[in-house]
Amino acid sequence: MLERMFSDFGVQPILLLAQIVNFLILFLVLRKFLYPPIFKVLEARKKGVLKSLENEDKIEQRLLAIENEVTQRLSVASKEANKIIDTASNTADEIIAKAHQKGQSDIELMLEQAQYTISQQQEDMKKEMSAKYAQLVIVGVEKVTNKVLDTDDHKRIIKQQLKDLENNL
Repeated sequence: MLERMFSDFGVQPILLLAQIVNFLILFLVLRKFLYPPIFKVLEARKKGVLKSLENEDKIEQRLLAIENEVTQRLSVASKEANKIIDTASNTADEIIAKAHQKGQSDIELMLEQAQYTISQQQEDMKKEMSAKYAQLVIVGVEKVTNKVLDTDDHKRIIKQQLKDLENNL
């Protein structure tokens, strides 16, 4: 039965056996000489791929660490910048307040000096007015009395008129 099947299909058992032996020899030769270098190359590639994946993970972790560090440094720099701005603003406010105080004190000093000057001028004017008034009184008394007054009379009249003038002011 096996022979009939072989003959129906046109298979010759000796050639089939020779092909099986050739296949086994070729398989053993390939397995002994060709497959080990190929497997070594494949294993090396596998290790290289695994190593590159590990490196990729390490690189990603390092990038995350760098991003966190940059974020922290930017945060610190931002806080420092805000402190500097606040300090500058406070300093500017202090300078402005000092300038206002200085200006106010300068104005008060100028007002005091002006008041003093005005009061001095008023005193000088009062004295001058008193002297002119006394002169007018003396001239008027001389004309009314038709008499020339001496120095003692002048002094007495001037003193009297100054007292009257001061009492009226």
